[in-house]
Amino acid sequence: MSQMTDVIQAAGTLINAAATILIGVISIGFYRRTSQISHCGNRHEALHKCIERFDRIWSTRDSEHTFLHPKMFYESFWNFQHEQFILWWRYGLIDLDLFENWMITRQQQWLENEKIGGMSYRTGYEQTVGQWKKPEFRRFMDAVHEDAIAAVQIWSKHQVPAIAAPVKAPFWGKSLFR
Repeated sequence: MSQMTDVIQAAGTLINAAATILIGVISIGFYRRTSQISHCGNRHEALHKCIERFDRIWSTRDSEHTFLHPKMFYESFWNFQHEQFILWWRYGLIDLDLFENWMITRQQQWLENEKIGGMSYRTGYEQTVGQWKKPEFRRFMDAVHEDAIAAVQIWSKHQVPAIAAPVKAPFWGKSLFR
C-alpha cells in the first residue's frame, strides 16, 4: 500500500511541476505579446507627437520672430531632429521607411540650402548641431546630407531591435515633446 501511495504522490508532484512549467510558458508568451502591443501603441504615440511638434516648429519659419532670431528656429528644429533620431535609432519607435523619407527631406534641404529667417539651412545646422557634444547625431546627419538612403540603411544595422526597446523611453513626456 505504501508503494502505491508513493507512486500517487510522485505522479501528483510531476503533474504540479508540469502545470507550473506550462503556466510559466503561457505567461512568458502573454508578456511578449503584451509588450509588442504596448510597443505598437508607443510607436503610434511617438509618430503623432513627432508630426504635431514638427508642424508647430515648421509653422514658425515665416514669422517675424524667426526672421529676427533665426538661430532660435534652428535650435528648435535640430533639437527636434535629434529627438526623432533617438526615437528611431535607440528605441525603434519610428518606422524605418518613414524615417528614411524624413531624412531624404533633410538631404534635399541641405542641397537647396534655403534661408529661413535670413539664415541658410547649412549655417543653421553648423551653428546648432556643429556646437553640440552629440557626435553620433552629427556623424549621422553628415552622412544623411551626403546620401540619406545609404545613411539610414547603414545606421539601421546598429539600431536597437524594436521589440527590445523599453515600453516607455526614459525621457518620455515633457522633456521630449515640448
